[in-house]
Amino acid sequence: MRYLARNENFQAEYAAALGDVESGITTADDVTTWLIASWGLSYPVDPNAPHDMSRIHVQPALSPVTLELTDTPASPSPHDSITPANLGLPHHCLQCGDIQHLILANAAGDIRVTLSCGNDGPLGLQLPLDRDLHVRLAATERLRRHISGLACGPPPLLLTHLKQQRLLVMLRAWDGRASGASARELAAVLIDARVASYGAALWSDSRQRRQIGRWLSDARKLIYGGYLSLLRGE
Repeated sequence: MRYLARNENFQAEYAAALGDVESGITTADDVTTWLIASWGLSYPVDPNAPHDMSRIHVQPALSPVTLELTDTPASPSPHDSITPANLGLPHHCLQCGDIQHLILANAAGDIRVTLSCGNDGPLGLQLPLDRDLHVRLAATERLRRHISGLACGPPPLLLTHLKQQRLLVMLRAWDGRASGASARELAAVLIDARVASYGAALWSDSRQRRQIGRWLSDARKLIYGGYLSLLRGE
């Protein structure tokens, strides 16, 4: 979401959506649903808490860790049934037509599920038999442990610490460039302070200059569409 948040087209649409909600033209849930359909994910269009990174909703089709819960006939054994009440109070609920998108807060990483509105009976689980089945099964086990009050472990597809650090450095480079910093200034701050004293020829042929160029190029790709690949841990 941090990369999409730097896309000026998304920024403009989100700002316009906030204005529409504040003026009563539309509801926060309706316009948030529209943004998610357009961009793949979004935080709620909430004038009281805009740009809330703790409440990011994603298109289920783009996120194999988002579990689609369904209505199901009553289980022969009530002890085996999971109902919406078992899920607990969600950190956030987004109403998308007849479907609720829930974020269940968990210390090891939030759990995202969808379910039909108005259902208070036993729940089933829709698991497509596709290449992401192993990811969905791991997410299902996390949900089971969460409901049981057990430690869940981190979400599947969680980016490695090294990948997360690289993504953050790329963002710093992008933000610095957007604020007017030169490539050399960025290199001096993010890579090696000695770069500031390089002569023109040495700087022009330096690995630090090439590294900054790669970071800015990769950040641009992520901001303008590539961010969706991060939903798959890529």
